[in-house]
Amino acid sequence: MARFRATAYVHGTKKNNSLQIMKTNTAIFPAILAASVLAAVLAGANARANQFTGSIAFTALGVTTDNPVLQDATTFALVHTITTQTTGEYSTMGILDFQPVTFNGFRFNPPISSVIPLWTLTMGSDVASFDATTVMSEWYNTVGGGEWVISGSGMASLTGFTDTPGTWTVNLSASGNESIAFDATADAIPRVPDGGASVALLGGGLVAICLFAGKAPVKAQTAPACKSTLFRGMASGYSANPLCGFVVPARILESKNK
Repeated sequence: MARFRATAYVHGTKKNNSLQIMKTNTAIFPAILAASVLAAVLAGANARANQFTGSIAFTALGVTTDNPVLQDATTFALVHTITTQTTGEYSTMGILDFQPVTFNGFRFNPPISSVIPLWTLTMGSDVASFDATTVMSEWYNTVGGGEWVISGSGMASLTGFTDTPGTWTVNLSASGNESIAFDATADAIPRVPDGGASVALLGGGLVAICLFAGKAPVKAQTAPACKSTLFRGMASGYSANPLCGFVVPARILESKNK
């Protein structure tokens, strides 16, 4: 059995240049990827850090619908909507009870896809608003009447804070010959921060990948066809493998028979 050791030449030039380029690119790409991903994660964490928490409730002095039979109504409109209660940053903002609010009516049966904005409240230079990005509705029969429960999710906005995910609910109810009653709530519910632990773990993992990619040896792979027996006997003193397209100086071939 023979063992061969040789250095391959292509047109008289060693192939180590292309291998060096390949090794450099292999080390650089993970570093670029790691930096991009880490920057995106940090940006998202900073944005969530300025979200707010709070709830606000409303009522209206008058409600109109497109059908006097509430169960068959499809749209509603409000007359003189006001606040009734606030908590969290809505309270800190100084929103008082009976504060006028612009609350937009909409089609709820069947529900439209979104209401933007659902409501808006302005106090001096401060503005609070809520965009309903999803809308669901369901009718419930009650003793002597019934009620529409309309709800969904959306984004709460408040001056000085990052837009915050939230939920909202509207109730339209009627009993006998009484007028339609309206009440609504909206809650800002920020995403729970992880204290930076996930960011630190992700960053450490990506740095480790970069270091490993930069130090990992690059091995030149030889195609199976190129591992076939090299052919000797050329008058020029070179041996050639016609399957690989390169020549090997015969003088550096070492053969050891066992």
